Amino acid sequence: AQVLGLSALSSQISSPILMAGSSSVVQAAPMVTLYAKSTCPFCEDARETLRAEHVTFHEVEVGGSTPEHERAREQLAELFGIPIAELTVPKVAIGGFLIASSEELRDLRATSALRELARRAGAIDPSVSSVVVRQPMPEACDAVCILHTGPTTTVWLDELHQRLVSLGATVRFLDVERLGTFDPASPSLNFGVVVNRVSDAVPPPLARFLSSVLSIFQMRNVPLINGAQSCLATSSKVVQHALFESQGLRTPRSMTVRCAADVEAAIPLMGEGTVLFKPNAGSFGKGIVKFDDRNALLEHGKRPSSYGNDGIALVQRFLAVQKTYRVFLLRDRVQCAVAVSIDEGQTSGQCMASAQKRRRVDGASVVESMEVEDDVQAACVRVLQAAQADVASIEYLVDPESGDRLYYDFNLLSTYPDSKAVGRDCWLELAAYILERSKRP
Repeated sequence: AQVLGLSALSSQISSPILMAGSSSVVQAAPMVTLYAKSTCPFCEDARETLRAEHVTFHEVEVGGSTPEHERAREQLAELFGIPIAELTVPKVAIGGFLIASSEELRDLRATSALRELARRAGAIDPSVSSVVVRQPMPEACDAVCILHTGPTTTVWLDELHQRLVSLGATVRFLDVERLGTFDPASPSLNFGVVVNRVSDAVPPPLARFLSSVLSIFQMRNVPLINGAQSCLATSSKVVQHALFESQGLRTPRSMTVRCAADVEAAIPLMGEGTVLFKPNAGSFGKGIVKFDDRNALLEHGKRPSSYGNDGIALVQRFLAVQKTYRVFLLRDRVQCAVAVSIDEGQTSGQCMASAQKRRRVDGASVVESMEVEDDVQAACVRVLQAAQADVASIEYLVDPESGDRLYYDFNLLSTYPDSKAVGRDCWLELAAYILERSKRP
């Protein structure tokens, strides 16, 4: 059985899970268990999500180097049916359900399903009210309204907030995930400017709601930064490939799949060599799995949860490169660009916040500022304009055989590189642009 696209297990997790740091084996797993690494930012996101819903959970550390940690990782990989080399965290078990990533956990929360699963598992703190706190629509004002989900302390919100305030702006945050009832015909739905900072990987129901909210503001002639049309272009990797090709840019060889039969049909079309299985709606490289064995690929394609929250994926040719390249754009120009060194075996890029923490063996950052050729600048600006976006980043790699640039990601919600690395404060430039677009006096 499948519930909300997640892999269903038996009523209890039958495989005993070894508690890291302990010499004993837990025969009966807690109702909610988080498998995590202490240094993983995605694991912290999962912790925050569980705590926000007042879920009582037990955490198992799987990031250590002891034999106990190694056995825990082996058992966890077996539990999820994936090779241990491709095991990522966080993983969450709620009663009889496995949740494969922090994204899936947020998806469940967005539809109130996480709270219901935890309640059925007896993992909701009984002292906490069962009423979900909703946020009212702010009154009409000339403020900058930032649409978002989750904590406002994340770098892609906090850095922008600081720059806007430094320029004298009044800022209102609106969590669309928690937005309560409102009258869509009310004239109070008005702000100086509305800035969309919602991840393009939110679950489909929330994405449709966001599109509706943005469309309402657009019909009221409220200035929008990254409006509804731009969301359509970035929330789907399938659409991104078509967008790049429409502007004369090449992409990695890929086939769209929605079921095991599609995967089987795609295999002979991909030819020999390593391929990636990439969920269509995802971020931070979550859910991407590399395959050399076509039978293993087909088995992966038989799992509905492999396809992410919209049931679509790409089977894509894998190219072993040492660097990927990211170009940051604001309206009709390139702000900056960076080259990011890739670890051996890495299947995707990283968010800039995570990449900037990594170091090469010589101690230098893996993120380096780079100059952008004129033809690349022009091509990226064309893509931005075709998507009707205001601010975004575009990633590409260079085919080691042909030398061709292959474009593969278009992201509205990018974290800028450190200003010292690129020689400019891109956050301040974005804040200034937002205020230029604002209707405020």
